[in-house]
Amino acid sequence: MPKRLMIPLCLFCWGPAAAAEIGFASSVDRSATGELGVERRSLERGSKVRSQEILATDALGRLSLQFSDRTLLTMGPLSRVKLERFVMKADGTAREVALRATQGAFRFATGISASRVYRIETPAGVMGVRGTRFTFEVRGARLQVSVTEGAVQVCPTGAAPSACRIARPGNDVIVANRRASLAPAASGLARLAPPLLSPLVGIPRDIPRMEALPRANLPQLGQSPSLPPTNSPNFGPPSRGLPPAPGLPSLPGGGLLGR
Repeated sequence: MPKRLMIPLCLFCWGPAAAAEIGFASSVDRSATGELGVERRSLERGSKVRSQEILATDALGRLSLQFSDRTLLTMGPLSRVKLERFVMKADGTAREVALRATQGAFRFATGISASRVYRIETPAGVMGVRGTRFTFEVRGARLQVSVTEGAVQVCPTGAAPSACRIARPGNDVIVANRRASLAPAASGLARLAPPLLSPLVGIPRDIPRMEALPRANLPQLGQSPSLPPTNSPNFGPPSRGLPPAPGLPSLPGGGLLGR
């Protein structure tokens, strides 16, 4: 009697169901979709997102994500990103996080993992995260990075390490024509893309803060200028009730850049 060819059923199970869940949609406005293999689905609040999944928003859509290590990513309209890799350790922090953003405007805030594990690729350049909160915009072969807190190393695609620049509060980095240059933050994303950034879903303020990295890890950043003492002639007479700190500069349309 001839032997029958036995094919394990699991061969047909390989696909989206086998992909690891790495986070969820904390907020969805209008329309956002997820695509993994042949599966395409509409996302709603609470939808799980998976490694290797491609997420996209339409012309009116906005999407906020929270990943397993409490990293936050917010996508504006007409944005697209692939969740390339999200490798977790036993302690709940990430060993490696790699995203590929191909178009749109994004806000990113690190969670409880070390900043150095994050890497974001775009057609124009690669971002190595050295801080916690920043906004970036991808338009074809152009990339602009604006930092609210911390620092981001930006390297043009295929360029030598010497071509990399550091974006930090006050200085944006713009990559165009395979070159990275510094630009004052006042002329940055608020001027370039107010329709995209002003309506973005805000990033929560209560996410855990990471301890500052040793200065030796960021020699190129230098030291932050210290504030003058309170008895300096630049300060007026002391008052009992100090006014609250001024807010971040408003974008056209009423939005805020950063958190």
